[in-house]
Amino acid sequence: MTKLSFAVRIASASGGSGASSLAAGVASALSLMSFSVLCVDLCGGGGSIAPLLCREELPVYNVGDVLCGRCDVRDAIIEVSPTLSILSAAERMEQAEPSSMAQLSQLLAAGEYGFDYVVYDTPSFLSEHELAMSDQSGLTVISMLAERHSVERAAKRGRILRRNERLDVRFVINRFSASDARRRDEFDDLDAVTDSVGVRLLGVVPEIGSKDAFSINQKGAYTRIAQRILGQAVPIGDEIG
Repeated sequence: MTKLSFAVRIASASGGSGASSLAAGVASALSLMSFSVLCVDLCGGGGSIAPLLCREELPVYNVGDVLCGRCDVRDAIIEVSPTLSILSAAERMEQAEPSSMAQLSQLLAAGEYGFDYVVYDTPSFLSEHELAMSDQSGLTVISMLAERHSVERAAKRGRILRRNERLDVRFVINRFSASDARRRDEFDDLDAVTDSVGVRLLGVVPEIGSKDAFSINQKGAYTRIAQRILGQAVPIGDEIG
Protein backbone atom coordinates (compact mmCIF):
# COMPACT_ATOMS: atom_id res chain seq x y z
CA MET A 1 0.00 0.00 0.00
CA THR A 2 1.34 3.44 -0.96
CA LYS A 3 2.06 5.72 2.00
CA LEU A 4 0.28 9.07 1.83
CA SER A 5 2.32 12.27 1.90
CA PHE A 6 1.64 14.72 4.74
CA ALA A 7 0.85 18.26 3.56
CA VAL A 8 2.14 21.36 5.35
CA ARG A 9 0.60 24.47 3.81
CA ILE A 10 2.26 27.79 4.73
CA ALA A 11 -0.03 30.81 4.40
CA SER A 12 0.73 34.48 4.97
CA ALA A 13 -1.22 36.66 7.39
CA SER A 14 -0.04 39.82 5.66
CA GLY A 15 2.54 41.00 3.16
CA GLY A 16 6.15 40.59 4.23
CA SER A 17 5.44 38.06 6.96
CA GLY A 18 8.15 35.70 5.70
CA ALA A 19 5.96 32.81 4.56
CA SER A 20 8.38 31.81 1.77
CA SER A 21 11.42 31.66 4.04
CA LEU A 22 9.33 29.74 6.61
CA ALA A 23 8.28 27.19 3.99
CA ALA A 24 11.87 26.79 2.83
CA GLY A 25 13.16 26.53 6.41
CA VAL A 26 10.60 23.93 7.47
CA ALA A 27 11.18 21.86 4.32
CA SER A 28 14.94 21.97 4.84
CA ALA A 29 14.63 21.02 8.53
CA LEU A 30 12.40 18.03 7.78
CA SER A 31 14.76 16.86 5.04
CA LEU A 32 17.72 17.03 7.43
CA MET A 33 15.78 14.64 9.67
CA SER A 34 15.99 12.14 6.79
CA PHE A 35 12.40 12.58 5.62
CA SER A 36 11.77 12.83 1.90
CA VAL A 37 10.39 16.35 1.31
CA LEU A 38 9.01 18.24 -1.67
CA CYS A 39 8.74 22.03 -1.33
CA VAL A 40 6.15 23.48 -3.73
CA ASP A 41 6.21 27.19 -4.58
CA LEU A 42 2.74 28.43 -5.54
CA CYS A 43 3.48 32.13 -5.12
CA GLY A 44 4.67 33.15 -8.58
CA GLY A 45 7.06 35.92 -9.45
CA GLY A 46 9.61 33.55 -10.92
CA GLY A 47 10.07 31.49 -7.78
CA SER A 48 10.93 32.73 -4.31
CA ILE A 49 11.60 29.29 -2.82
CA ALA A 50 14.15 28.10 -5.37
CA PRO A 51 16.88 30.69 -4.59
CA LEU A 52 16.65 29.78 -0.89
CA LEU A 53 17.09 26.05 -1.44
CA CYS A 54 18.70 25.54 -4.82
CA ARG A 55 21.94 26.88 -6.30
CA GLU A 56 21.43 25.24 -9.67
CA GLU A 57 19.61 26.47 -12.75
CA LEU A 58 15.85 26.16 -12.67
CA PRO A 59 14.24 23.48 -14.85
CA VAL A 60 12.51 24.16 -18.14
CA TYR A 61 9.17 23.33 -16.50
CA ASN A 62 7.62 24.72 -13.33
CA VAL A 63 4.44 24.33 -11.27
CA GLY A 64 2.54 26.54 -13.71
CA ASP A 65 3.25 24.06 -16.49
CA VAL A 66 2.05 21.23 -14.26
CA LEU A 67 -1.19 23.04 -13.37
CA CYS A 68 -1.86 23.79 -17.04
CA GLY A 69 -1.15 20.20 -18.08
CA ARG A 70 1.92 20.99 -20.21
CA CYS A 71 4.10 18.47 -18.40
CA ASP A 72 4.07 15.71 -15.81
CA VAL A 73 4.96 16.52 -12.20
CA ARG A 74 8.17 14.49 -12.47
CA ASP A 75 9.41 16.68 -15.32
CA ALA A 76 9.25 19.83 -13.17
CA ILE A 77 10.74 18.56 -9.90
CA ILE A 78 14.33 19.54 -9.01
CA GLU A 79 16.24 17.27 -6.66
CA VAL A 80 18.27 19.50 -4.33
CA SER A 81 19.55 16.63 -2.17
CA PRO A 82 18.66 12.94 -1.68
CA THR A 83 15.90 14.01 0.75
CA LEU A 84 14.83 17.44 -0.57
CA SER A 85 13.23 18.43 -3.87
CA ILE A 86 11.49 21.57 -5.09
CA LEU A 87 8.76 22.43 -7.56
CA SER A 88 9.40 26.04 -8.53
CA ALA A 89 6.82 28.73 -9.27
CA ALA A 90 5.76 30.26 -12.55
CA GLU A 91 5.98 33.97 -13.28
CA ARG A 92 2.22 34.51 -13.10
CA MET A 93 0.57 32.10 -10.70
CA GLU A 94 -2.50 34.35 -10.51
CA GLN A 95 -3.76 32.65 -13.66
CA ALA A 96 -3.97 29.29 -11.90
CA GLU A 97 -7.40 28.39 -10.58
CA PRO A 98 -7.73 27.29 -6.94
CA SER A 99 -9.38 24.10 -8.22
CA SER A 100 -6.19 23.30 -10.15
CA MET A 101 -4.13 23.81 -7.01
CA ALA A 102 -6.49 21.51 -5.12
CA GLN A 103 -6.02 18.83 -7.79
CA LEU A 104 -2.24 19.19 -7.52
CA SER A 105 -2.46 18.85 -3.73
CA GLN A 106 -4.52 15.69 -4.06
CA LEU A 107 -2.10 14.27 -6.62
CA LEU A 108 0.97 14.87 -4.45
CA ALA A 109 -0.78 13.69 -1.28
CA ALA A 110 -1.48 10.31 -2.87
CA GLY A 111 2.11 9.29 -2.21
CA GLU A 112 2.82 8.17 -5.77
CA TYR A 113 5.99 10.27 -5.88
CA GLY A 114 7.45 8.90 -2.64
CA PHE A 115 7.55 12.06 -0.52
CA ASP A 116 6.93 11.89 3.21
CA TYR A 117 6.11 15.60 3.40
CA VAL A 118 4.93 18.16 0.86
CA VAL A 119 5.47 21.75 2.05
CA TYR A 120 3.56 24.45 0.14
CA ASP A 121 4.34 28.15 -0.02
CA THR A 122 0.77 29.35 -0.54
CA PRO A 123 -0.07 32.43 -2.65
CA SER A 124 -1.42 35.45 -0.82
CA PHE A 125 -4.06 36.04 -3.51
CA LEU A 126 -6.04 33.02 -2.29
CA SER A 127 -8.94 34.08 -0.11
CA GLU A 128 -9.54 32.33 3.22
CA HIS A 129 -12.36 30.30 1.64
CA GLU A 130 -10.19 29.23 -1.31
CA LEU A 131 -7.36 28.35 1.06
CA ALA A 132 -9.71 26.19 3.13
CA MET A 133 -10.86 24.35 -0.01
CA SER A 134 -7.40 23.99 -1.53
CA ASP A 135 -6.28 21.34 0.93
CA GLN A 136 -8.40 19.62 3.55
CA SER A 137 -5.67 17.45 5.01
CA GLY A 138 -2.40 17.89 6.84
CA LEU A 139 -1.50 21.13 8.57
CA THR A 140 -2.15 24.77 7.69
CA VAL A 141 0.38 27.20 9.17
CA ILE A 142 -0.21 30.96 9.12
CA SER A 143 2.94 33.06 9.24
CA MET A 144 2.49 36.40 10.98
CA LEU A 145 4.50 39.27 12.43
CA ALA A 146 4.20 40.55 15.99
CA GLU A 147 2.50 43.67 14.66
CA ARG A 148 -1.09 44.70 15.26
CA HIS A 149 -2.20 44.60 11.62
CA SER A 150 -0.56 41.23 10.94
CA VAL A 151 -1.97 39.67 14.11
CA GLU A 152 -5.49 40.93 13.36
CA ARG A 153 -5.24 39.57 9.81
CA ALA A 154 -3.95 36.22 11.09
CA ALA A 155 -6.79 35.98 13.60
CA LYS A 156 -9.34 36.63 10.85
CA ARG A 157 -7.85 34.02 8.53
CA GLY A 158 -7.69 31.54 11.39
CA ARG A 159 -11.35 32.02 12.32
CA ILE A 160 -12.50 31.38 8.77
CA LEU A 161 -10.21 28.39 8.25
CA ARG A 162 -11.28 26.76 11.51
CA ARG A 163 -14.89 26.68 10.30
CA ASN A 164 -13.70 23.65 8.37
CA GLU A 165 -13.35 21.19 11.24
CA ARG A 166 -11.05 18.98 9.16
CA LEU A 167 -8.35 21.65 9.05
CA ASP A 168 -5.58 21.74 11.65
CA VAL A 169 -4.56 25.42 11.84
CA ARG A 170 -1.46 26.68 13.68
CA PHE A 171 0.47 29.95 13.78
CA VAL A 172 4.13 30.92 13.59
CA ILE A 173 5.36 34.30 14.80
CA ASN A 174 7.95 35.22 12.21
CA ARG A 175 10.87 37.69 12.37
CA PHE A 176 10.19 38.20 16.08
CA SER A 177 12.07 40.76 18.14
CA ALA A 178 10.77 41.48 21.63
CA SER A 179 12.56 44.81 21.76
CA ASP A 180 11.07 45.93 18.44
CA ALA A 181 7.57 44.90 19.51
CA ARG A 182 7.87 46.85 22.75
CA ARG A 183 9.37 49.86 21.00
CA ARG A 184 6.41 49.98 18.62
CA ASP A 185 4.11 49.58 21.64
CA GLU A 186 2.53 46.58 19.93
CA PHE A 187 2.90 43.63 22.33
CA ASP A 188 4.81 43.08 25.56
CA ASP A 189 5.64 39.40 25.00
CA LEU A 190 4.75 36.22 23.12
CA ASP A 191 1.76 35.49 25.34
CA ALA A 192 0.19 38.81 24.36
CA VAL A 193 0.53 37.90 20.68
CA THR A 194 -0.91 34.39 21.04
CA ASP A 195 -3.78 35.62 23.21
CA SER A 196 -4.75 38.02 20.42
CA VAL A 197 -4.86 35.23 17.84
CA GLY A 198 -6.50 32.61 20.02
CA VAL A 199 -5.02 29.43 18.49
CA ARG A 200 -2.12 27.13 19.13
CA LEU A 201 1.33 28.46 18.35
CA LEU A 202 3.65 26.21 16.36
CA GLY A 203 6.81 28.23 16.80
CA VAL A 204 8.70 31.50 16.77
CA VAL A 205 11.33 32.52 14.21
CA PRO A 206 13.65 35.28 15.47
CA GLU A 207 14.54 38.41 13.56
CA ILE A 208 18.21 38.39 12.54
CA GLY A 209 18.63 41.88 11.11
CA SER A 210 19.90 40.67 7.74
CA LYS A 211 18.71 39.05 4.52
CA ASP A 212 20.23 35.69 5.43
CA ALA A 213 17.19 33.39 5.62
CA PHE A 214 19.11 30.59 7.30
CA SER A 215 21.13 32.00 10.18
CA ILE A 216 22.15 29.64 12.98
CA ASN A 217 19.37 30.94 15.23
CA GLN A 218 16.75 30.59 12.54
CA LYS A 219 17.90 27.08 11.62
CA GLY A 220 17.29 26.13 15.23
CA ALA A 221 13.82 27.68 15.09
CA TYR A 222 12.94 25.78 11.91
CA THR A 223 14.20 22.55 13.48
CA ARG A 224 11.98 23.05 16.54
CA ILE A 225 8.98 23.82 14.33
CA ALA A 226 9.66 20.64 12.36
CA GLN A 227 9.90 18.64 15.59
CA ARG A 228 6.50 19.95 16.68
CA ILE A 229 5.04 19.00 13.29
CA LEU A 230 6.28 15.50 14.05
CA GLY A 231 4.40 15.59 17.34
CA GLN A 232 7.38 16.04 19.61
CA ALA A 233 6.88 17.97 22.85
CA VAL A 234 9.24 20.91 22.35
CA PRO A 235 8.66 23.98 24.59
CA ILE A 236 7.55 27.12 22.78
CA GLY A 237 9.90 30.08 23.08
CA ASP A 238 13.19 28.17 23.13
CA GLU A 239 13.84 29.56 19.66
CA ILE A 240 14.44 33.06 20.98
CA GLY A 241 16.38 32.17 24.12
